[in-house]
Amino acid sequence: MNENVKLDKLEFVATACTVSAGDQSYQIWDYENMDKCLPDEYISFARYGVTDAFAKYSYTGFQFRPDGATSPDDQAISCAVKVCHEDDMSSVCKSGCYGI
Repeated sequence: MNENVKLDKLEFVATACTVSAGDQSYQIWDYENMDKCLPDEYISFARYGVTDAFAKYSYTGFQFRPDGATSPDDQAISCAVKVCHEDDMSSVCKSGCYGI
């Protein structure tokens, strides 16, 4: 796309990430939840260094087991992303877990 070249004066952050399987879902990250800024012992959601053009995240995999039923074969992770101007010190990109 842009060969990892940063767009002038713009930065981006994930604000929420959810794992889903069928009609079930579980939010594994919310930048406003200060209790989740650091990896916990179960999901271990972690943010890694962000470059100018991409970000890396990881989490411990898990299965949805509704009422003892067979777990769905496929899971998907989706994240909401906000784009901010890097000079805006009150933006989402500099608040919540990103502000610590």
